Amino acid sequence: MPRDAIQVLTADHRTVEALFQQVQAGSAGKDDVVEQIVRELSIHDAIERELLYPAVRQHISADGDAMAEHSLDDHEEVAALLSDIERADDAGQRDGLLRQLISDVQEHVQEEESEIFPQLQSAMSPAELADLGEKLESAKGRAPTHPHPHAPRSGIGAKVAGGAAAVADRLRDAVRREDS
Repeated sequence: MPRDAIQVLTADHRTVEALFQQVQAGSAGKDDVVEQIVRELSIHDAIERELLYPAVRQHISADGDAMAEHSLDDHEEVAALLSDIERADDAGQRDGLLRQLISDVQEHVQEEESEIFPQLQSAMSPAELADLGEKLESAKGRAPTHPHPHAPRSGIGAKVAGGAAAVADRLRDAVRREDS
């Protein structure tokens, strides 16, 4: 059975939380877990920019624009942290950045799940939420796998830039796998 938009995004949140727990527990394969966090959050960022925040603007009449802008600000901060984590040369620096990332993402997730998702659920029909869920799932396959802090904030710009970035990211990932 297809998942609606809120189910898709909430499942992504739980996946990232589980990865955060592995890092906080001192996971033996910490580098692999960190790479997976970067990948998951980069994909999540891209699909929310492209699809979720335009829906928030369209369907939440009272504060939709303000909510979307605030969330996009959060996304830019997280993307910058992810980029810094990828470039960090020493473990101490990376660990500090990871602590900040975990805190920022947890705060953002709490806001989305307690404020944005309930309002979307009230404003959109079940069919609209299901359609958005299908689009989010589909977009994951073509989303960038690395952070792009200066990507367009939402809509068609995010879709076009995300598509180009995704191609570059997937080539980068393939080269990295071959070098391993």
